[in-house]
Amino acid sequence: MASIKTVSLLILLSGIFGCTKTEKSEITKTQEVYIDSLYTFADFESHDIANPTEIEITADDLIAIADYGTQEITLLTPDGKIVSTFGRQGRGPGDFLNIRHMYDLGDKLAVFDSHANRVTHFDYEGNLLTTYDLPSEAMNKDFTLVNDSLYVVNREGIEGYLFKLQSLNNNTLQTFGKPNVRWEDRGTLADSYYELTSGNTPERQKNRAKLQSDGKYLYVFFEALSAMQKYDLEGNLLWHSNINLPHNKEIFESKVQSAKKYSSTKSVAILDYATEFQVIQDHIYILTRRPPGGKQVLVKLNERQGIETIYHFPEGHEFCFDFDIQPRTNMLYLTNCLSSTVKRAVLPTLDH
Repeated sequence: MASIKTVSLLILLSGIFGCTKTEKSEITKTQEVYIDSLYTFADFESHDIANPTEIEITADDLIAIADYGTQEITLLTPDGKIVSTFGRQGRGPGDFLNIRHMYDLGDKLAVFDSHANRVTHFDYEGNLLTTYDLPSEAMNKDFTLVNDSLYVVNREGIEGYLFKLQSLNNNTLQTFGKPNVRWEDRGTLADSYYELTSGNTPERQKNRAKLQSDGKYLYVFFEALSAMQKYDLEGNLLWHSNINLPHNKEIFESKVQSAKKYSSTKSVAILDYATEFQVIQDHIYILTRRPPGGKQVLVKLNERQGIETIYHFPEGHEFCFDFDIQPRTNMLYLTNCLSSTVKRAVLPTLDH
């Protein structure tokens, strides 16, 4: 069950980045939805999943869950029955060091290991199909698979561009994206410390980004700026938008205070306003960070990148790491590594 109310937010709609367009203001209705209950879908006792982090819903309605503790992947049916469990911690074929992303390819699952720096394809029974070793430049960078043969990696401004579109056979197809800060102007960790403790976003963090693709476009969320971009696969920027998430101000202020107390010129906290985002049937959803003493929320954007819906979780909701939504049933799945559970709830269909 969920309760719904509508509020009016004044949203400044800016011109498309790189184009000339008159700025205008308009009132956009933002609906706030309060989810009454989250139900446990998977846990350690029933499914032997200790630290669920990544989650992916397949075309066959299976739910793939990655366990950070064991580096295993478990595929479940919508009623919670185990279909297969595969993978383990290690460096051999089919092993993982750090499962960072999973992608459904229609008849198989692709898994990106950010520490082993490779993509591995499995069928739904857990049989190893193919392994692709990636160039070292992709290691510990954010990454997204475009299809079963192409991927994009964030270069963070090295050589004057942000992103590289590359085949899994390591042929570079495109380099694109103007950095927010030139690589040579990022400064040092000490510079970042002084910038953050002075109440400014560190230059060094402005190119950090989360990436998603729907197979046709690349979507980018700049972690320290709370800004998004959309590109076509030719590298053309289609839009750029600043996203004013509900708790951005509190998160920034808490990072500044935390940096003053705990950071140093050799170790600086990372500024990030979202844990993850997804593009589901052309809709963008963002799972926010949780400010100290505040609550994590799920945000849905409208076609102008304004906030269309804010989903509030029940009292006692713990911090979640990843999410996915089954569009046919509108079922939301959330992973919680700390409580060893995967929760779910139906998102109501809203009238606009």
